[in-house]
Amino acid sequence: MFKSLIIFYCLFSFLFPQKIIYEKPKYFELKDIISIKQTKIKLPFNLSSLDKNSFFKYNFDDKDYYYLKIKLSDDIPTIFELKDDLDKTNIKFFLIDLNRNGWVGPYSNISNKYQLPKITDRLKSKDILIEIVIDSKNNFINPFSKIINPEIK
Repeated sequence: MFKSLIIFYCLFSFLFPQKIIYEKPKYFELKDIISIKQTKIKLPFNLSSLDKNSFFKYNFDDKDYYYLKIKLSDDIPTIFELKDDLDKTNIKFFLIDLNRNGWVGPYSNISNKYQLPKITDRLKSKDILIEIVIDSKNNFINPFSKIINPEIK
């Protein structure tokens, strides 16, 4: 009986695997036509005060793309802490490692039903690009509260 349950589980997991969202940031299509200013910061840094004027804005297909380049002093593991009030927002964002052309995200539909801290995956880079995507009919929302480094005490 136990063997047949294991076989059934294995077959079921092969037939119906979990789907992982894959999406490439728009930046990789636009990087040759847009120039984005760079902001040098030191950790810890409070991002919550940034408004839409701090970002470079690009409009494409009824979506507003907001970009901000961040230059850190060293290649260190960095985590972005998110604001608590993102439950009802229609926002998507990526964190792009400009040194390796890699990224984490997309982050969207961010809820806090378990009351856990909202943080992004760790990114180890000194050159980071934030890409925020918002429908053109909606207002700008800055989803970030601060940048933290788990190694700084």
